[in-house]
Amino acid sequence: MLVVAQLFLFAIYPCLILVMSVSEISSKCVL
Repeated sequence: MLVVAQLFLFAIYPCLILVMSVSEISSKCVL
């Protein structure tokens, strides 16, 4: 169960960073 959670986190974390960076860039473009 713990391994599954770690794998899930490992797969989701880079996507989260990507989304955050993209939203940051888009907000800068809007401003």
